[in-house]
Amino acid sequence: MKAIVVGSDGQNTVGVIQCLGREGITVFAYLFSEDTGIVSSSKYVKKTFFSETISECINQLIIDGREQTNKIPIVACSDIVASQLEINKNELCKYYIFEHTTSEYTINEVLNKPIQLKIAKESGFMVPSFYDNADEQGNGIHFPCIIKPMISKEGSKSDLRVCYDLKTYLSNLSSLKYTKKYIVEQYIERDYEISIIGCGLSNGDCLIPAIEYKLTLYPLYTGLECLAKIEEFKDAKLIDCIKKFIKRIGYVGLFSIEMMHSKTDGEYYFTEINPRNDGANSFILKYGVNLPMAHVMDLLGTEYNWNAQKKKPGYYIWDIHHLKSFVHKDISIKQWISEIVKSKGFLMFDIHDMKPFFKQYTNWLNRKI
Repeated sequence: MKAIVVGSDGQNTVGVIQCLGREGITVFAYLFSEDTGIVSSSKYVKKTFFSETISECINQLIIDGREQTNKIPIVACSDIVASQLEINKNELCKYYIFEHTTSEYTINEVLNKPIQLKIAKESGFMVPSFYDNADEQGNGIHFPCIIKPMISKEGSKSDLRVCYDLKTYLSNLSSLKYTKKYIVEQYIERDYEISIIGCGLSNGDCLIPAIEYKLTLYPLYTGLECLAKIEEFKDAKLIDCIKKFIKRIGYVGLFSIEMMHSKTDGEYYFTEINPRNDGANSFILKYGVNLPMAHVMDLLGTEYNWNAQKKKPGYYIWDIHHLKSFVHKDISIKQWISEIVKSKGFLMFDIHDMKPFFKQYTNWLNRKI
């Protein structure tokens, strides 16, 4: 059985490859980034194709697809991949099966923040107020607020800006490096963030096996998780909201929904949905659920017992982020060691496929030298 993984040469992509490879799937990787050696170092990847752009990557998929006799599943590992697969679906669907929607909403519409927030509110989530047509003078905006990319694939997390008054708002707008279209949201003072990682199925059902508590971030406040806690997801109200959201857009595929817990009122506020594989899915694999495999088998119309493994709730570490947080003195050596001791495992540590784990560190050290 074959599958294709499309993304950059990094953790998200190699995580999916490991999820599928350990189940006996022959995996081909199509990458559009510099060659970091992380994906090609995995023993589970059969062949790696490099392109300079996502457009070249899509063209190569079409060319290679013409030589196939059966449709092969594709797993998207970034927003831009999910977007481009959909844009080119008329040609790609002749040869492949992949994430898609069955409603009037397209994936590209779902990637738009104002549309996300509208659907989230209709699905019962608490959502921050927002201004999707905020002008450059800040007229009508209530402070504090936060500036975000309107469409994630067209911006960067590094462009997130908290604004406490008009002066900082104007200053932050002029400092945006990657983001041209932005949305201004009510700023929610949070004490922690959560991510609910799941999979929308072809029959309309939805797998939601676990919740990830993002306990520490790198960089601080706006970065990705360093220390995470994974456990069974039992919040019936939020589960109902998620299922309504996924059903509303008719989404079939891997996803994550990010939320923040407000210090002020103790409520969870919807932040965004990512309609593609989330890098933290490797945590969910170590917890005991292989969602990428469940997704691929669903695309193929094959039964798969996703709930068969024993669950391992507890603390997990995003290896390289955790090291960087220590190096940059966000955490002390005492905290760094204690978190390692109490953790159940590392994001990229796979005892059966060790090379990618070590490659991330040698790459980082080589950049420092």
